Amino acid sequence: MKQTKWQRLATIGLCSSLVINAFSGVTAVAETITIESSPTVASSVKEETTKASTETSEATTETSREVMKEQETEESVKQEVVKEKEEPKEKVEQDIVAPSINKISPRATVIFPESIFQIGFVDEKGAFVAPENVSIKYDYINWEQNAYSNRFTSSIITPNVEVPNVNGLKQIVLPAANIAQTNYPGPNGTGIQNAYRGTAPANFSISIPKYYENLSLYDQSGNISPAYPLPIVKQRNKSGIFALDLDAMKFYLNVKKKDDGTYTNTIENNFKTTTLRWPIIMERWVDSVAMGTHYSYYSEGPVYYHLTNRKVTESFKDTAGATIPAPTGFTQGKQTSITSNNYTFKQAGTLPETYKASNGKTYKFKGWYKGKTKPNTLTTTKAPSYAVTYDDNDDLNVVYEEIKVLEFPSRTYQFGFVDESGKRVDASTIDLTYDNWYGIGTEPPNNIPSAWATTKIETGIKANTKNNLKEIIYPVQYLETNSNDSFQFSAVNLRYQLPRIYKSISIQNQQGGFDAAYPYPSILNPSGAEINNTPQYFELKNNGGQEFVFNRTTAAAPENVQLPFYLRYVSSFLTGKAMYYTIQGPIYYYLTNRRVTENFVDANGTKITPPTGFTQGKQTVINSDPYTFKQSGTLPDTYTTGGKTYKFKGWYKGKTKPNTLTTTKAPSYAVTYDDNDDLNVVYEEVNFPETTYQFGFVNEAGQLVNPDDINLTYDYKSIVYRGTGAAGSTVSFGTIANNQSGVKVGNLRQVTLPAKNIAQPTVVGWNGEAFANFSINLPKYYKSLNLYDKTGKIDPKYPLPVKTTVSSVSNDTVQPEANVIAELTLTQRADGSFTPRETYSGIDSSVRYPPFLRRAVSYSSSGSITALYQTISGPVYYHLTNRKVTENFVNTSGAKITPPTGFTQGKQTVINSDPYTFKQSGTLPDTYTTGGKTYKFKGWYKGKTKPSTLTTTKAPSYAVIYDDNDDLNVVYEEETVTMLYPTMNVNFVDEKGVGFTPALTFSGKYYAQSTSASLRTDLYDVTSKNNGNGQYTISVNNGSMPLSQELLKKYNNGQPIGITSRLQFNVDKLTIDQQLKYVDSIQVDTAQSRNLKSYRHEHMTDNSLIFDPNVPQSEADLRSEYVDLFRFNSDGTYFSNASNRFFNMHLGYSSTGVNYLLVMILFNANPVNPTKLVYTVTRKQVTENFVDTNGTKITPPTGFTQGNQIPMTSNTFKYTSARALPASYSVGGKTYIFQGWYKGKTKPSTLTTSTTPTYNTTFDGNDDMTAVYKEANISANLTMRGAVDVIDNGAAMEYWEVLLKNTGEAPLTSVKIKPTTDWAAGISTPTELFILGTGQNTKVRPITKEQWEAGFEIPLDSSLPVGGQLTINLLGTKVTGQPNQVLKVAVEVTGNFNKLTASDTVRIKDLDQETKEPTGEGFISVPTFNFGQVGVAGSTQQHGLKKAADYYGNGTRNPYLRIKKTQPNWSLTAQLSQPKSATDSLPTATRLLLGAAPVSSFSNYNQPTELKNAVGTTSAISLNANNTATRIIANQQFTGSNIYQLDFTFNNVKLEVPANQGVKGQQYQAAITWNLVTGP
Repeated sequence: MKQTKWQRLATIGLCSSLVINAFSGVTAVAETITIESSPTVASSVKEETTKASTETSEATTETSREVMKEQETEESVKQEVVKEKEEPKEKVEQDIVAPSINKISPRATVIFPESIFQIGFVDEKGAFVAPENVSIKYDYINWEQNAYSNRFTSSIITPNVEVPNVNGLKQIVLPAANIAQTNYPGPNGTGIQNAYRGTAPANFSISIPKYYENLSLYDQSGNISPAYPLPIVKQRNKSGIFALDLDAMKFYLNVKKKDDGTYTNTIENNFKTTTLRWPIIMERWVDSVAMGTHYSYYSEGPVYYHLTNRKVTESFKDTAGATIPAPTGFTQGKQTSITSNNYTFKQAGTLPETYKASNGKTYKFKGWYKGKTKPNTLTTTKAPSYAVTYDDNDDLNVVYEEIKVLEFPSRTYQFGFVDESGKRVDASTIDLTYDNWYGIGTEPPNNIPSAWATTKIETGIKANTKNNLKEIIYPVQYLETNSNDSFQFSAVNLRYQLPRIYKSISIQNQQGGFDAAYPYPSILNPSGAEINNTPQYFELKNNGGQEFVFNRTTAAAPENVQLPFYLRYVSSFLTGKAMYYTIQGPIYYYLTNRRVTENFVDANGTKITPPTGFTQGKQTVINSDPYTFKQSGTLPDTYTTGGKTYKFKGWYKGKTKPNTLTTTKAPSYAVTYDDNDDLNVVYEEVNFPETTYQFGFVNEAGQLVNPDDINLTYDYKSIVYRGTGAAGSTVSFGTIANNQSGVKVGNLRQVTLPAKNIAQPTVVGWNGEAFANFSINLPKYYKSLNLYDKTGKIDPKYPLPVKTTVSSVSNDTVQPEANVIAELTLTQRADGSFTPRETYSGIDSSVRYPPFLRRAVSYSSSGSITALYQTISGPVYYHLTNRKVTENFVNTSGAKITPPTGFTQGKQTVINSDPYTFKQSGTLPDTYTTGGKTYKFKGWYKGKTKPSTLTTTKAPSYAVIYDDNDDLNVVYEEETVTMLYPTMNVNFVDEKGVGFTPALTFSGKYYAQSTSASLRTDLYDVTSKNNGNGQYTISVNNGSMPLSQELLKKYNNGQPIGITSRLQFNVDKLTIDQQLKYVDSIQVDTAQSRNLKSYRHEHMTDNSLIFDPNVPQSEADLRSEYVDLFRFNSDGTYFSNASNRFFNMHLGYSSTGVNYLLVMILFNANPVNPTKLVYTVTRKQVTENFVDTNGTKITPPTGFTQGNQIPMTSNTFKYTSARALPASYSVGGKTYIFQGWYKGKTKPSTLTTSTTPTYNTTFDGNDDMTAVYKEANISANLTMRGAVDVIDNGAAMEYWEVLLKNTGEAPLTSVKIKPTTDWAAGISTPTELFILGTGQNTKVRPITKEQWEAGFEIPLDSSLPVGGQLTINLLGTKVTGQPNQVLKVAVEVTGNFNKLTASDTVRIKDLDQETKEPTGEGFISVPTFNFGQVGVAGSTQQHGLKKAADYYGNGTRNPYLRIKKTQPNWSLTAQLSQPKSATDSLPTATRLLLGAAPVSSFSNYNQPTELKNAVGTTSAISLNANNTATRIIANQQFTGSNIYQLDFTFNNVKLEVPANQGVKGQQYQAAITWNLVTGP
């Protein structure tokens, strides 16, 4: 159901005269108000319930009003309700009767619809409270109260109802109910007795969480919150439905607290006959039939209740309980909301011990307590915290006592730290912890510990870091003062915790003073005088580990309190003054790092001179945690200093030497910061240093080889020799280590005599060591090892080393070169190994050794001790000679012959591995010619002895055996041959004659075939050479083929050539080795080829030659069908020719029957001017096709060609269109729209829609590209509308908008506009066109009348795309005609689409009333009634409308009401408000009399052919000024049109004013509200 309201103001003026004067009153501007049903279930039901709307018009004046009727019987009510309700199954109806009173039937029944009450909850901040936290319960009951018997009865319908949560609200649903009215006899049977009967939610209770203190309809300010306004509450009674006023709504909706702590509505029933109570706003009741009264309420929205939290209030009091100012940071009376059912209150901040309040007094903390009653003992924690008890006994009371104090200023003491380099240390890495101590001195003197007691101590305070200084901050202090005691405050027990990297801390630097950059500050006494000798009071001492404390403190504190002398505040009873010291700057401490000290000691721990590069006692600063010490450099295994040689034994960390030393040469370890981190390196003194001997091996190319396969072996022996060498001398040997190997160092082998202390003999003789059985072992592929290179000389690149004899008793002796060569010259042992010159002891020759690899210490008969050993200054280089395989070419007699091309007589191949397989390079030819001789391959053999049977493979290969018997001997036999030249040139060109250039190779096997014996002999592989640009040379046996009688006989299985024993030579299959999937065919181009001939000779059988070279050969051109056999055929991937025609040669055919011919195809015995075959390579193509959706070929877009072919160029050819396909195009008067494309012959169900087709080809004849276009449907939509619907006569229309929308499938390419014949004569032609649209630049074009009538071509910047629109505004048209006349404009638009027309109309403005076109349904025009100036009369008077020329033409025209509706059901009501002035009102008895109004309908409304047709008359219309709706037209009273007009006869319109109403000089206005109600 839709309701439309329109208000008009009726205006009158009053004067003292009773005469109505004709002057213009003040008329208010009309206002239109449209009210539509909101989209709720209720409103939706009404919109769809036509019958309910029609029959109960009163109920439809407001869409939110619910329908309630009274009926005579229960049965009729039920039927009516079913008809009126859309969803009866969801409505609960009940018959309510008294449970114990006899009914008297029939009686009336009242139907109460379902009522819904929604309740929300809001916290103190205005936020929603989850309804789950609140519980609402009630018992839903029937009840009856008999006023005569004063009897109350009830029964429970639904007990203990728990109200559910719905969308964040509590939702109470009271079901629909049918309640029968009572009909009891009165007292003594007379009259009808009043009785009440109804339903109610009894025992209604709202339970809130205990942390809430209160529930109220009002917010925290005591007002109704604008964010949560009151809902509209309405009362139903027998007179109708009425909204409660604001005070009543507050009265009924507010809540009160019950005795059990729950809440209910403030206004409940007050029956004295029962204790049951319920909210009146939720009850429904009826009384007796005689009274006919019933009441119920419902709410049109949620009611919101505001929750107030319980709170903890903080109070600060003195010991007497009086309120005192709170300390800084705290607030007297501060309230903290309790926000949960398990809440612990925690006061913010820490309470000070003392403070000076804003009243100038000082207070000292005594304690605190919870609740209202102060206990005997207070709690003394400084951060009060406790669990609340929700009993209004949760407030916090903090108690302070007033004291007399001395005020001490705030002070900051700063401490900085400096490292050994004089740089500041990051203070944040150092912890400074202290305690704040408050003490009292109880007896003089006060400078002994026993005189002082601790009143309070705050422990474990960490100093902050600021500006890289540690800070101890004293706030302003108030120390108590009296005549008996002294009081102190100070930071005490200062503890400096250093990082582990530091060993000590001092108030002075390492020089015993203070750095200029960090001076020691002045310290002033309370009088301001500087105090001397104070640094000692700031010196620190180690307190264990890394903790340091003050070394000197004052005794004026208990024993357990270390009180720094100059950091304290003292309130002394002796002086009564505040005593403290001023330190005028930071105190800087100097830090000393821990260090690692490097010690070099012998085995006894005695310090020794360290190796070069190391320093005894070197200290390395430990500067991080963790820290890993790494000694700089690598410790030598031995070193000599001061005539002593030391051998490395190992090292250890710390003070205690372990049993086993660490032997790594670069000591490194994590330090432990425990003064046990020093490094101790242990060396042992020796009499022989470590001596190293190196050997290098040089190959024949003069390069140093990797000696992985070369090994040095030896036995490390000790030797004890006693005697002088004469008879009786002895020698004995000991094994230190057998089977030792030299180590690889780079490309050298190395042996080392370690540093050693060889015991000195005490009798004549010597003790020594040597490397015995020293051997150099070579791989088998080396033949020899020599001190000289292959020229027999010492290579300058690898010179002899200097060999020196070192003696302990004389100068070092450099040995002459001859001696060095003699000692280093190698001898080969029987096992193949090599050794330098060896010696032995002279007694026992079983142990032999090179002299330079021995060392000894001897004792002479004179008692002298001599130590001797030899050094070599550099590597000893030996030159390697590889074994080799020598290639020999010999005839059958063993004589050497010239080898075939590509081979070398005597070529040597180095054997360079074990095992090694020799493979001759190249393939030996079966025959070859050189120096006029032809040789025939017989075979080959390995070694020095020719076997009876030769090996006949053409690529000799064998494993060598390293025994000088590995040479290759190839045997050829000289023979007489005839040389043929099977070679030809082959050119490949593409379809356009351009060289086909992919690099190709060719393969095939050339063979001989004996027809008589069916013997095939494979001869040669076909070879090819790429000459560039698609040109190749194809040959057999590199283009030369020897033939002899012997070979022919061999190939013919020993048979002579004859008619029955023919011999043919062919290429079995000439193949192009590369894949050519993209090639379609390869055909011979005969015209471009040359020498396509066969060549013939007579075959000689009685000569060593096969034909007579002196007889010219005969030639014949090959037939075309024969030439065609040279084409290449494809198997889909590869191309080949298997025709056996390439290099074809046959013998045994006869032309005379006597002499047999030798016939050669495409080659002969002349190597000059070979055959040239030209092939045309036709590549596969991708054909581009353009078709419509039926597959019919169409003209393609510009830039494309139907049937265009693109050749494929590779085996991975990917087709890509040269340009993008257009989305649409026009050609030949048609427009085509791109649909997609597909590959191949078969159109798929789904096309590919990318505009640049691309795909990998498949070379299967299915690679064509077909683009599919659809012939476009070109269509457009045209509309036209003016800027206004109503216009002043003669005014210019602001614009006419012509809107063209492209609704087709292709762009619009041209647009032309002109007027149609329907263009009204009263509307002038436009003077300008304003043009804008999709893809267009905005433009204005002037236009003449002639251009307009001929048609104007719209200049398009680009085609109008599909879905795009073009706006053409016609400017400069002027409209002239008669009032209320409708004029039409119409245009036609043409282009590359069918002609379109559009039109619009405009109405010339009425002289009297405003007209407008409503949106949908509504009012087109409503009148304004102006009664001018009237007088105050002593009797009821009726006043007519004022008469004026500008007001309905002095009454010659009538006011009217025109409406528009669209639905079949419609009705019209009107209501008049009370006329009011600024200070006065006319009574509600005032009436507006409109008389009976003729009603007309319209046909062709808003068209030039518009007609007005009379359809009837209304009843006389009279409107009381009480805002009561009066029916004007009943539902469907008039039908058949959607436009209706009521004409009010000017002289019949009267304003009736009761007697003596109105005030002189006042202007009164009233609103007429027209209500149009429509429905389907």
